[in-house]
Amino acid sequence: MATSDSETVDGCTTELVSPEVSVDQLLDQLDSLTQIDRLATSDAVSESTSCAHKERRLHLFARVFEDAQEGIAILDSGGAISECNRRFREIVGRSSSELDGALLENTLLSPSFCFEQSLAMLRRTGTWTGEVDIVREEEQRKYWASFRTAVTGSTLNIVAYFSDVTEIAETQDELHHQARYDNLTNLPNRRYFCERLAELVECSRATQQRFSVLFIDLDDFKHVNDSFGHEAGDELLVAATRRIREHLPPDSLLARFGGDEFALILPQLDEDPEFDLPQLAAECLLETLAQPFMIESNKVFIGCSVGATTFPDDADDMRNLMRNADMAMYAAKSSGKNCWVAYDRKMNEAVETRRQVLADLREGIRQEQFEVFYQPQISVRERRVVGCEALIRWRRSDGKVVLPGEFLSIAEQTGLISPLTDFMLLTACKQIREWKNMGWDDHMIAVNVSPRQMRDPLFIDRVEKIIKLTRTDPTLLELEITENAIMDDAEQAMRQMERLRELGVAIAIDDFGTGYSSLSYLKKFAATTLKVDGTFVSDLPHDRNSAAVVRSIVSLGNGLGLKVLAECVETQEQVDFLAEIGCDVIQGYFFGRPLPPEDYQTWRESTDMHPSRT
Repeated sequence: MATSDSETVDGCTTELVSPEVSVDQLLDQLDSLTQIDRLATSDAVSESTSCAHKERRLHLFARVFEDAQEGIAILDSGGAISECNRRFREIVGRSSSELDGALLENTLLSPSFCFEQSLAMLRRTGTWTGEVDIVREEEQRKYWASFRTAVTGSTLNIVAYFSDVTEIAETQDELHHQARYDNLTNLPNRRYFCERLAELVECSRATQQRFSVLFIDLDDFKHVNDSFGHEAGDELLVAATRRIREHLPPDSLLARFGGDEFALILPQLDEDPEFDLPQLAAECLLETLAQPFMIESNKVFIGCSVGATTFPDDADDMRNLMRNADMAMYAAKSSGKNCWVAYDRKMNEAVETRRQVLADLREGIRQEQFEVFYQPQISVRERRVVGCEALIRWRRSDGKVVLPGEFLSIAEQTGLISPLTDFMLLTACKQIREWKNMGWDDHMIAVNVSPRQMRDPLFIDRVEKIIKLTRTDPTLLELEITENAIMDDAEQAMRQMERLRELGVAIAIDDFGTGYSSLSYLKKFAATTLKVDGTFVSDLPHDRNSAAVVRSIVSLGNGLGLKVLAECVETQEQVDFLAEIGCDVIQGYFFGRPLPPEDYQTWRESTDMHPSRT
């Protein structure tokens, strides 16, 4: 209820209305008072009492009208102002005399208000509501306007209410901006990009106007974050955004999807086949982002991988356009980064193949369709078997054997590598114990570890549990870790490797020579073996460059007190060359192919170290 005090006006007691009370509350009071007045005018009430009630009613109505928080104006049917309250005069900045008879439309000075349109709605429904912008002294504020018709006899009046909603509108605008824009770069986010792309698709379907969608992923951004911290990474993202925007057509739309991923719409492509705007834009992005950035006084180099697709050539809906651009971008990543790739329909076949392999892989893990084969490792100096590498094989339910190259990369990308690695470790550790019980006291088994495993802080705990569960001699287990996996996070890798060495597990750096490891890091790694990548060995001894690389790796390993193992050895010439330069261990088809455990055991017990005839 409204709060009020009392005063006496012309001999009648009236109520003073608090200005904080809303119009609706006051009108409720007025309605109640009207009911009382009707009762007071009965034959039982004197004429003087009736007069007092009428005076009280009129006075209260005047106070309600004048002191209301909303601006109120009473108009005739043509929109001319006949009455208005103090708040309305404040809103428009005019006096009573200036407003008397003035047209509302001319008084509001609103670019968004048309009285004729409002009047048409009033005639049909009796009400009209809408947002009105009112300009006063170079300040524009927003008001929520509500018009209602009031008919007295044959006279039509219009009562207009105006409520200031500027702060509410500003808050809504801010929330709308936050929901659709990236806080760091102030670029549109994924949500806004998708909304705009959907609108563009609908519009372009009718006109068949061509446009392109590009996905952009910054190369090596993670290394900046890891090396200089996230604040430096944010600074780099802002600088890269600024540089990208400087080289885009004015009608394009650039968005940040999160992390180091961006998306771009290039509308209205030229039909001239000689003018390929997506190609020009992609090449421009590659060139500009290849230039160094100065981040916290450090010169930083990154690049980008770009995937492009075109409407309606490649797809005519939003979902497939984005899927195509994403596929093309990942194809650029797979091609070595710092390049751009246009979508090709053959990519769909690759995606479908990958999807099918992934589904089969999940089912294969569930049905335990995996086996472990073993390939011998031979001491060059002693010409005897000193160990083997455990290699996974997938024997599907139809009997087909799937080689690792067909599924391991998918397993790595999807996280399925973890259960496969655990299976390999458990199987290899059981085999170590079984063969040691047979007297193979110095026979080691090497197991590959994926980059994902090296980033998993719980991986070493699982290795320790498997060793204890199988009661395996850890000194006969060697884990092979790729050079690139180590350098993805060298500090974390060193901690993981030190923990493995504390368990007694040997460590081989696999694919050595193909990555970018620093010698300063290499001497700190708790490694026991350098494994020369097979791409260098396959060209020995005739390729001069390969020979120089392998000779350097062997010399480096010997100097650091590490065992050096060469894989993919297939010829006597390669064996002789590796023996001559001091390589310690050889692995390859020359001595034996990967074999199931029973066949490997038979081969080892019967071999006289001559080349395999299988």
